[in-house]
Amino acid sequence: MESPHLWVGLVLVAVVAQTVRNFAQRSIGKLANPWAATLVRFLYGLPFTILAMATLVKFMGPLPPLAAFGVAYWIWIGLATAAQLLATAWLLMSMAKSSFVIAVALSKTELAQIVIFSMLALQQDTTVLVLIAICIVSFGVLVLATAGRHRTDMAGLSRAALLGVSSGTAFALAALGFREAGLAFLANSSVHVSSFYVGVWNLLLAQLAQSVLLGGWLAWRERSSLAAILNLWRSSLGAGFFGALASMAWFTAYVLRPAADVRTLGMLEIVLSYFVSRRLLHEGITWREVFAILLICTGVALTALQG
Repeated sequence: MESPHLWVGLVLVAVVAQTVRNFAQRSIGKLANPWAATLVRFLYGLPFTILAMATLVKFMGPLPPLAAFGVAYWIWIGLATAAQLLATAWLLMSMAKSSFVIAVALSKTELAQIVIFSMLALQQDTTVLVLIAICIVSFGVLVLATAGRHRTDMAGLSRAALLGVSSGTAFALAALGFREAGLAFLANSSVHVSSFYVGVWNLLLAQLAQSVLLGGWLAWRERSSLAAILNLWRSSLGAGFFGALASMAWFTAYVLRPAADVRTLGMLEIVLSYFVSRRLLHEGITWREVFAILLICTGVALTALQG
């Protein structure tokens, strides 16, 4: 029987692995375009996911027939797969135009967006506290976007902020999609399977589709970028491994707990990202930006107290 606190450990593993992966992808992104750097996460993570799935099948038995998963499962896994691909690319683009920690902080608006999507699409109730939290997060994003580094003519919002928040939107959709796909998997399974089994299977499907779709598009339109990441296979394997590890942990946690709970604890990534930004990348950050990040963190923390 799985421990009721297993999801906490999984999220902590995911936060550390994802920070390492983002750092590695950001470095690769300087040598290739953002879409090619995005492919690194999926293509080079795929061998590790296949190995994990093969190990689970060996010790826990084969998967049920694909037809047994149900239509709802395939709809949710398709939505989540596409959203995760876009979220990763937009996050890397935001990092290129701002700083590591600011891009991550902007993407973490996903928590407030998860609550909104849960209310609208899944008909889950919300509270006044959550609405206040969403306003605080929105104000924090506005402050961060108008901090003076990347002003545009779009009401003071920078392209980096738009990309970061868009990344958060896509990550929110991906989290909800993988959560609902995992629940649909369990609902249609005639035998008991572990949450980790479900999480790794969902990841395997997603990475296969993402590698084929994005890899095919790059082979058609950006062959030089595709060749660049293939030549960087040694460093890309590291990003792929940590990306696969992070995703396995996230996907399994989604099966165990609601997406909002999982992503709330995942806010610890901002702390690690701040360390990476200042200590490893030596990026400067203003007090106004620190204030904005604290506002965003406060808003998502309040969101965690809902209901």
